[in-house]
Amino acid sequence: MYIGFVSLWMVKYVLVFTFVWPAYDKLLPGDVKSLIGTEGITEERLDPSGYIRVHGELWRGEVIEKTVPVEKGETVLIERALGLTLLVKPVQKK
Repeated sequence: MYIGFVSLWMVKYVLVFTFVWPAYDKLLPGDVKSLIGTEGITEERLDPSGYIRVHGELWRGEVIEKTVPVEKGETVLIERALGLTLLVKPVQKK
């Protein structure tokens, strides 16, 4: 009887956790993941890494296609994040 009660109690917690957790797993404005898809300006030449400015903050950036360096002052698109390093690619000029 006691083992059945404890088992049901555990199942209840697993089900509640499954439905409640997404409410707490939202992107925060200062989170690195929230920068993906935004643009930044290079502060120095990225060959293949350097610093970029995104929303007024300085971030470490690295070019995804390491064969093409990005010059200072060019616009880059943030593709993904690897720790606190933003992996970027140059924005094509129209």
